[in-house]
Amino acid sequence: MLIERNPVPKFILLSLAIHLIVVIFVSHYYHPENIERAVKVSIINGSSAAQVLRIMTEPPLKPEKVAPQRLAAPTAAPKTTAETNPKDYQAPVQPSQAGSKEIETLKDKYKRTLAEIINSRKRYPQRALSLNQEGVVVIRMILNKSGVVKKVEILDQSPYKSLATASLDIINSIHKFPPIPKELEMEEYSVKIPIKYEIEM
Repeated sequence: MLIERNPVPKFILLSLAIHLIVVIFVSHYYHPENIERAVKVSIINGSSAAQVLRIMTEPPLKPEKVAPQRLAAPTAAPKTTAETNPKDYQAPVQPSQAGSKEIETLKDKYKRTLAEIINSRKRYPQRALSLNQEGVVVIRMILNKSGVVKKVEILDQSPYKSLATASLDIINSIHKFPPIPKELEMEEYSVKIPIKYEIEM
């Protein structure tokens, strides 16, 4: 009795041939990554020997190199005047200092105005002139906001009474001086003014 043998399916023979080729190439080219890729491909979709060979010989993909980004250098702060040229640097004037200087300037100017008015009204007493009497009389005036004389007194007088009397007569004849400057913001103004009596030769 004869027993017929079933022929081996072609796909089994093809698979054995592929695995045999893989084993042969392993001995010459050992790349674990390629072997794993080739075996997976051959098992899943039954690739040909040529395809397996191409996959095994391909070098593994290298990761792309990313160029490192350079951080921008910090911008230097602009130099101040003192740093660029210390000799030319001047400290800023404080508002309070500037205001006080302006006030003092206004006071001095107002005082000069009052002194000019008084000296323009000055008259040398006839008796003192005939006796060659000279001297300086210092008076103090208090003016209100409008420039009206509220009070006047003699702080220092010469040995000659006639000169002191003549000084008081000058103030009484004026009655009113220019008003106090608004910038001074003063309700009244006290000032000392010397009146000099000197005989001109």
